[in-house]
Amino acid sequence: MDIISSISTVAANFSMQKVATAISTAIFSKVLGQAEAGGEDMVKLLEQSANPDLGANFDAIA
Repeated sequence: MDIISSISTVAANFSMQKVATAISTAIFSKVLGQAEAGGEDMVKLLEQSANPDLGANFDAIA
């Protein structure tokens, strides 16, 4: 294997790695955004379902 083909192989591998890293970063960013949105939705749902007066008064003599 001569030096020219070695350099071209390294350059091609580096280019493929760079693309793979960019794709992975984009996917991670999308998943993170969806997780944050899901978390915000869960907080809203829990806030709506919380009833602070529930269980405050009960009839123990019944």
